[in-house]
Amino acid sequence: MDQKEKEKLIRTLKNNDINGYIDFLKDNLPQKLYRYCAHTNQNIDLILSGKIKLNNPSKFNDPFDSLIHIVKSVERHYYEKIDRTIQKILYSSDKKICQLKDNLLHRDILNSSIGYKTKFSILKEEQKKLLNPSDSIEDIKLRGILWEMEQFSGFANRYIGDFVSDSGVSCFSEKKNDVVMLSHYGKCHTGFCIEYRTDEIIHDVLNGEYFIVPIFYSDKIYQDYYESISEERLTPLWNLPQFMYKELNWEYEQEWRIIKFSIPETEQTALSFDYIQQIFLGTEFSNINKYILQENGNSEREQISHLVRLFEYCRDKKINIVPLRVSSQKYELESYYLM
Repeated sequence: MDQKEKEKLIRTLKNNDINGYIDFLKDNLPQKLYRYCAHTNQNIDLILSGKIKLNNPSKFNDPFDSLIHIVKSVERHYYEKIDRTIQKILYSSDKKICQLKDNLLHRDILNSSIGYKTKFSILKEEQKKLLNPSDSIEDIKLRGILWEMEQFSGFANRYIGDFVSDSGVSCFSEKKNDVVMLSHYGKCHTGFCIEYRTDEIIHDVLNGEYFIVPIFYSDKIYQDYYESISEERLTPLWNLPQFMYKELNWEYEQEWRIIKFSIPETEQTALSFDYIQQIFLGTEFSNINKYILQENGNSEREQISHLVRLFEYCRDKKINIVPLRVSSQKYELESYYLM
């Protein structure tokens, strides 16, 4: 995918152009995608249920993932506006603003454990209670006290600050049986490389199940400027580019991501994705995964039971299980029989 295509996709998403986004997927989504994972009972359970796990990007192995640091620094600019507004109210001697101050203190607005979005709501609610539909000097001052805070029209939109913390992401690759990724994500080649067909994905996107985007690799961090947009444009589509940029060293992964918004941060979420075609077994795959026995305490009997269930499931669903071995001719992994 060349740079022009990437820039075109970003413009399409920023313009909230769902039709352009779907056209991009029709032209660029690979026919197959691959996911690398360890040989664990939990991962086998996901396969058996036809699901994939969604994780919050803040838990990923890249500290720059999804530009969390950049988002927070931009947010602070708006948090400072709220702090300044509260300070003005506290030091005002105007009658109605003093009344507003008393109401805010009664609602404990100075409590550091109250989030800024809650503070924003409290300020608006208490101002509304005191406002009269008049043009008296007191009402004009009361309306004006929140002016600076309200200049950013999208501040109350739930996607500001939350579209990372409440998102779930699942990562795939265009690369099949990659040696490095089987080492990193397949637990030293003891795990799986799972092949998925993608022909139903666009249908799922249109039904609002999730979004899917490619990763762009760059030497510069992607930045958004909230001041330049209106609240109507603060949508999931507009926010997708934040999840699409990674540093150049990750380019070998050739990653695509499925993203779902509005997931509670504490929730372990799985998404229906029953599109497996083949499962490749790493070169060090064995019936008993000693790494997992040591980490999770799963018994050998439990592991064998899960593996039997996996093989039976794949037989019934006509999913190929393909063991891999090291090529004697190239730095490649090759399949040596089908089951």
